[in-house]
Amino acid sequence: MTKKNWALLIILLVLSGIFGLLISQDSANTSLEVEEELFAVADTAAIQRIELLQPGGATQVLEKKGGSWLLNGQYKADEQLMRVLLSVLERVEVKRPVAGSQQEEVQAELRKEGIRVQIFGADGLLEEYIAGGEEAEQLSVFMQNDQAYVVELPGYVNYISGIFRLTENNLRDRTLFTSNYLNLQEVLVNYPGETEDVVVRFDGATLEVGGTGVPDSAQLLNFLSLFENLQATGFVNVKEYPELDSLLQQPPVAKVVVTDLNNPDGKELEIYAPTPDGRFRLGYLPEEQQALLLDERLAQALLIEAGELRQ
Repeated sequence: MTKKNWALLIILLVLSGIFGLLISQDSANTSLEVEEELFAVADTAAIQRIELLQPGGATQVLEKKGGSWLLNGQYKADEQLMRVLLSVLERVEVKRPVAGSQQEEVQAELRKEGIRVQIFGADGLLEEYIAGGEEAEQLSVFMQNDQAYVVELPGYVNYISGIFRLTENNLRDRTLFTSNYLNLQEVLVNYPGETEDVVVRFDGATLEVGGTGVPDSAQLLNFLSLFENLQATGFVNVKEYPELDSLLQQPPVAKVVVTDLNNPDGKELEIYAPTPDGRFRLGYLPEEQQALLLDERLAQALLIEAGELRQ
């Protein structure tokens, strides 16, 4: 992984932790000065659309559709990240203006490398500013009307501008399967070579494991529970990471195909060799032509042998 990729992952984890702490805070403080709330959106429920115009021309568009958030008109957005983002938009406060002697330099840097944040409600634009700062110093700076300010989440020292830099792959929902006994029809783990495939079928009343032998109920239920909310660690563009691209050129170690009422033709996940650090497995969704990372422990649980599901 590149340093940039690990930095985004760290930002993701830190901001997720911040959200857990923020929602437990008492929000009854009404003594804030107007200047402190310069960038805050008091009623985030009124937000209908968020546009993040990132350096290099990429734009992430998040739009509320029927109570959930759609990313770039194509993907469901990650619910936890959306809660973090909305919490940042609501709670961000101005700590102080950037010193006058540094204003021009900071403004120039923000115009070049900052993210233009545009927040819309049903009646139009609610807020607009440019976000940036110094990640290494955990310093976030927002600019509006040619004035730059140091901003913060009260009580926390974090680079909150980092959430605006997350890419489409970071922001999209990471759920791969949501199958349970109400809609599950078949789970197939297809291994190349002579390794016996795993085939589990559900006829609406009983579970059946392909091959001979009596099913081990406990092992079988543990295995099937993986698919109730199976999530990737994250989606990736392998062309940006040569070590992942080389893994994808090799044959997959297994193919997992889940057939249920939502996917009557089956949804396929290919699983490849571990990443060089051994922490993840490369996965691939052929239908979407999308690569992803799976936690190695989760991948090992998916790569179960047929004999383990029998008594």
